[in-house]
Formats: sequence, C-alpha cells, structure tokens
Amino acid sequence: MLRVGFMGRTSFMMNTIQLIHESGFPIAFIATAPAAQEYIVNEQDFQETAGRLGVPFYGKEIGSGEISRLSADIILSVNWPRIIGDELISSVPLGILNAHFGDLPKYRGNACPNWAIINDEDYINLSIHRMMAGELDCGYVLAERKIKNDDSLYIKDIYEWGEEAIPEAFLETVKLLSENSKFHIRYADPQSKDAMRCYPRNIEDGRINWTHSSTEILRLIRASGEPFYGAFCHYNDEEIIITRAKLYDDKENYCAMPGQISLVDERGVVVITGKDKLLITEIKHNGEKKHPSSVIRGIRKRLT
Repeated sequence: MLRVGFMGRTSFMMNTIQLIHESGFPIAFIATAPAAQEYIVNEQDFQETAGRLGVPFYGKEIGSGEISRLSADIILSVNWPRIIGDELISSVPLGILNAHFGDLPKYRGNACPNWAIINDEDYINLSIHRMMAGELDCGYVLAERKIKNDDSLYIKDIYEWGEEAIPEAFLETVKLLSENSKFHIRYADPQSKDAMRCYPRNIEDGRINWTHSSTEILRLIRASGEPFYGAFCHYNDEEIIITRAKLYDDKENYCAMPGQISLVDERGVVVITGKDKLLITEIKHNGEKKHPSSVIRGIRKRLT
C-alpha cells in the first residue's frame, strides 16, 4: 500500500490523518507549522497524534532529503503556509496533494470560500489537486466536491462540511492513485484567463457599510462569521458583531438614512440599507451571542 505523509494544519488535516490510518494506509510522517488563531487544533495536537501512531513528527520546515529518507509515496497537505518548490515535490513519487476550498483555477490563494460567498457564486467548491512547484493552487485536479451557495449558507457551514468532505475526498484520491498513478479529472492551468488570486481578509474587512445593499451586507455577514471575527458595526459607540441576518421586504414605501433602525420586535431588528432592508436575528455583544432586541432598545439610533 502507498505510504502517506502529511504536511498541514487545521482539523481538516487531523481528520484526514485519522481516516487514512483507519483505512490501513501506512503513515510515513506528520509535519505541521504554527496554527492560525482560528484553528481548533495546533502543533501539540499533531505531535501527540504522531506519538500515538508511532511516526516521525516535524514541527518545522521539512526538506527533500528527509522526505526521501522517510519513503513517502504521496503527501497530503492542508493549509501549508508556504509555496513548495520543485526539489521537495520531485522527491515524492506521486507528488504532494493539496485540499483547497476553491473552484480551480478561478479561486486561488487565501479566503477563497469567503470571497466566493461575497461574489455570490452558485456553489462553493472543494478541490484536491496535485501541487505544482513554485505555483499557487493549480495543477492536476483529482477530486472535487461542492456545496450549494444560498442566503442561508454561512462560512461556518462550509467549514463544518469540510470536516468530512476533505478527508473523504483525500481517501478517494489515494485509493484511485493506488490503482492508476496518472489518474486525474482535469488540469487547472495557472495561466488560464479565469485564474484569479484571492488575498487574505482582515478583521477590518468585516466592517459593515450600511450604504451598501441588503444583499451585499448579508453576503458580508455570511462570509465573515465564525470561525472568523465577524461582520461588525457600532451602536451607541459600542461594537456589535452581526452573526445572523435575513433579507427583509415589508413592501413599505419609505424615506430613511442607511443604518437607521426601523423596527425592533421578537423577530429581531430591521435596519435600512442603501437598498432595501435587513432583519438582524442574532448578534454578538461583549463576547456573548444575544438576541438583537435585547441590546437595541428605546430610541432607534442609527447603526454606524
């Protein structure tokens, strides 16, 4: 059977290690890097897993010489923080496979599912692809999954879906390559006219501009939520993170300024936007999730 090495971070990688191990494939090594703030697993978790499985652990950069010595036939990767060069990739017989939340080659880089929500794509894609040396998120695609994108889909839902989808797609790919080392679905060309680089989203990018339409603001809320900081605004100079919202149409003809609160009741808080209205159904205030009407009472001031 193929000897599988791992280079990655996140619970997606941890779940993949477990599934590949349970499926009987020998594990060559586990390598990781410092975890991002929003990750629920860290370097120590990977080190403990390597110890439990009795395999070498690397908490730092791993070189091609070490890879060759460990005799890994294939390496699986999730969220490795650096672009990998030819020396390392060429030292692995079947290459290094990466799990990427993006429809390749269109969505390459960082925060791709977040950007796909903001851009109102029909689906959010997961791609398993063979890495190309010195290139970002491209090459031969070996497995794909997708989840329907609509107004009820939040970034947290995509991450929860990925907890099973990524390990299963990796396992499917490893099995297929065991039978046919040249298997692939298609080629994601880094020079394609559709290729697009996605850059990281920062906390400040979640600031709500109420002059935008209710549709645009809802997409921002859905794309910025857990496990990330969230879409936020201010009320009475206090920060409010909006965690859940819905489009709202009461057929009313009105004159109002963007950010003005038009209704507070048991359903939530209705806010005027640059176009149409938005019903806020859940917020985070002072670190706690709350019903918005419990925070926004009395005089209906504007959100800023």
